Amino acid sequence: MKTGFLVGASVICFVAFSPALADVAPAVHLSVAIHTSTHTWDAYATVLGNCNGLASWSLTVEGTEQLAVTSSLNMAPYYTAADGQIVGYNPADTPVGMYSNGTNGYDIHARQRYTIYAGPAPDYSSANDPAKDALVIQNVGQQAGTSWNGVNWDAPVLLASGAYSGEVGQLWAHTGPGQFNLLKKVNGGPWVGPGNVMMSDFVIYDGSSVYVPEPLTLTLLGIGSTLLIARRRGR
Repeated sequence: MKTGFLVGASVICFVAFSPALADVAPAVHLSVAIHTSTHTWDAYATVLGNCNGLASWSLTVEGTEQLAVTSSLNMAPYYTAADGQIVGYNPADTPVGMYSNGTNGYDIHARQRYTIYAGPAPDYSSANDPAKDALVIQNVGQQAGTSWNGVNWDAPVLLASGAYSGEVGQLWAHTGPGQFNLLKKVNGGPWVGPGNVMMSDFVIYDGSSVYVPEPLTLTLLGIGSTLLIARRRGR
């Protein structure tokens, strides 16, 4: 089930999901906001369930009917700590290919350094290292946050932005199996490495779409509203 509404120049659509899902297993909900006045879009993620937020992710934003994605930019949160280290989703992450703006919405992805599914990251030894753990932002997608130097992220967390062409259709975000990995709670508390990363059991994206009404439809809605106001004033 999905519902949507028009807010100013933006059409936003949400998917309805059962709260019980969050109690059973971790899940990720993808959503898209489209801004018709600027022909731009934003893709967001909400993390549900018993975990400590996003570790790594990959998504694609596509259009239907007349809409086509024409650009994309990775917006995953990161900041520079006082010692010069990058915290969060480092655009310069190695090995090559761990961070991408995608190509016209296709395969936008990022990971937090020192986190990788099913084992230690290549640059994380087998022993826990608090200094490396400190470079990982926890609860991304679950809570809003602010770094010491003023970098902010919200919940839902903005993962990607871009532009599109066309006037009628849908934009929706989707992903493949195993493409959203989450930080585990360790002993019921914060995440610590190495490892301790799990794949999301569910990614909810079927309803994460937006619809741009045809210009004629908007015109008719405007005329109808005007007539309704005139009728009320005439009473």
